[in-house]
Amino acid sequence: MFAYVLASRRIYVACRRVPSPLLSAASSTVSAATASSSSSTPSSSSGHAATFTGALPLTSACSEVSPSNSWFSVIFRLFHTSGTSSVPASPPSLTDTVSSISAMVKEPHQEFTRPFVAAIDQGTQSTRCFLLDSERRIVSSHQVPVQLFHKGSGKIEQDPQALVSSVMECVQEAVQKAQSLPGLQDLDPALDIKCLGLANQRETLVVWNRHTGEPLYNAIVWMDSRNDELCDELVEKYGSRDVFRDKVGLPIHPYFTATKLMWLMRNSTTIANAIDAGDAICGTVDSWIIWNLTKGSSHVTDVTNASRTLLLNLHTLQWDEEVCRELGVPLSLLPRVCSSSTPKDLGVVRQGPLHGVPITGCVGDQQAALIGQRCFRRAETKSTYGTGCFMLMNTGAVPVPSTHGLLTTVGYRFDLPGGRTDTSPPALPAAEAFSSSAASTSSASVSASSSSSSSSSSSSSSSSAHSASSSSTEPLVAYALEGAVNVAGVGLSWLTDQMGMLDSVLDIDEVAGSVPHTRGMYLVPAFEGLYAPRWRPDARGTAVGMTLRTTKAHFCRALLDGIALQCKEVVDAMLEDVRQASAGDGDDQEEKKITLPQLLVDGGLSKSNVLLQIQAHALNTRVARPENTESTVMGAAYAAGVAIGMYDPPTAPQVAQTTTDFHPLGEDQDEKRR
Repeated sequence: MFAYVLASRRIYVACRRVPSPLLSAASSTVSAATASSSSSTPSSSSGHAATFTGALPLTSACSEVSPSNSWFSVIFRLFHTSGTSSVPASPPSLTDTVSSISAMVKEPHQEFTRPFVAAIDQGTQSTRCFLLDSERRIVSSHQVPVQLFHKGSGKIEQDPQALVSSVMECVQEAVQKAQSLPGLQDLDPALDIKCLGLANQRETLVVWNRHTGEPLYNAIVWMDSRNDELCDELVEKYGSRDVFRDKVGLPIHPYFTATKLMWLMRNSTTIANAIDAGDAICGTVDSWIIWNLTKGSSHVTDVTNASRTLLLNLHTLQWDEEVCRELGVPLSLLPRVCSSSTPKDLGVVRQGPLHGVPITGCVGDQQAALIGQRCFRRAETKSTYGTGCFMLMNTGAVPVPSTHGLLTTVGYRFDLPGGRTDTSPPALPAAEAFSSSAASTSSASVSASSSSSSSSSSSSSSSSAHSASSSSTEPLVAYALEGAVNVAGVGLSWLTDQMGMLDSVLDIDEVAGSVPHTRGMYLVPAFEGLYAPRWRPDARGTAVGMTLRTTKAHFCRALLDGIALQCKEVVDAMLEDVRQASAGDGDDQEEKKITLPQLLVDGGLSKSNVLLQIQAHALNTRVARPENTESTVMGAAYAAGVAIGMYDPPTAPQVAQTTTDFHPLGEDQDEKRR
């Protein structure tokens, strides 16, 4: 008996490491041996790992292995026969058993298909670089944390040079890790890596000297709210936060880059003097990173990042000269606007391991996640639970104006190689455009005449400097509605670092899941104000309903409730906006058909099963988490790869993702939860 236990223990260890295809092969071997055996005593010459009468297939036994299912129960399943357990009288030798199992489960190295794509994700809290093969499988990756400087009074900054250093370190390490893999020791980045895609934190502002490349100030992070009073002045001057919304899709708010730049122009003598001397240029993080990767030869941004500045005209997809003039922003400071996926306009890397590799993809991080989740059809919606929570709904070919506190933004713009291959039908009737059954691939074409600024006829030199990339093909464009909740993952950091309620953010499910409800406690995590749909920068976090029976578990669950309910507010606003946009035919019944069929999720906090179950119940719809939650990176890689024809375009049929689904609770479960 001891021999069987010891052998089975080794089988268990091996099974924990065995790939599914090999498990299937091993299962077939064991099952075949079992079927051919007419005796409970295995033949010593069979060479099989186990030929016990009634033994379960190896895959079935191993699939049972989990932290809650001990290896001893696996042994029991292996020897279980028709409701009784039997142990053969003459066990096979341990040497034969272990060697046979080892042969079956020996793990081969992954075979990756060249060429490769490099993808950089420069985020608020870390920088990452991934290498992906031609089938979009992750080859290697590296991550480096980046520091935030909280300076009080809503001031949040980062060191621009540290951002660049983190990018270069991640690229170097990701390449070296790939070169250490079996079969890839001969990897030559210049030959095997065909393109680079970049995803980045949006709205964060960097201003630097165009001649020396030196930053003139720390990067002002998107969460920074030092420009509150300036925004209030603008609202008072124009009488509304929405004075520019028809053009740029955004309200006047500290969140957006233009008002951060205006604050610097007023409060930094160094920057004001550099602008007067013509020495200063600026951009969001994508512009800064690309400038450094190309050694100053490329000062560009893409339409998704530009659409977050308060300065991009959504209809021309170029800087709006009238808005720039009203806000006092010189066009000479701004980068050239390009497509998110383009074969030649973004530049070529001029330093580091990727020297000579073209940059063919550039996307704001949330739009990159939209692409990575393959939300290429109208009404498809994703939610990224990262530092904050960002929800985007693809609205198709035409920007949908929001009257419910959301942002109208650019989802993506692709310059497809070899000409535009879109064969999607014309725009569907309003209600059908947002129904899950009738949704078609979203796209729009921006004609060459609209690639220049809306009022550029009198300033040819300026519009030449800022015109869109020339192309003989019409780009593929999609717009989106966006709602931002500014506290998600950062709320868990607060519970851990400031409140001491969690030993690690990874403990959230264990703690919050230990209670079925919050016992009447509510937490609004408005620590730095409220974003969509309320836009109240003066709001602050609030906790109510606590009693002497409230525990840290209730508190932690209340935070997850607060995140999920804010997201529900955003979804409700999205549906109201698209219903309003679909009401042109006056058919109320058609408007009622517009619902959210599912919510696709990603981001670090999406690993919380407790949060996603709460979210599904709050929305009363299915929440789907893909097997690969690296949606931002996948989107950046896809944007780069599709530009050179390495990946199929968005107009091609998309392979269904494998997801873990969360469904609304039934009435009986909901009653227990209360």
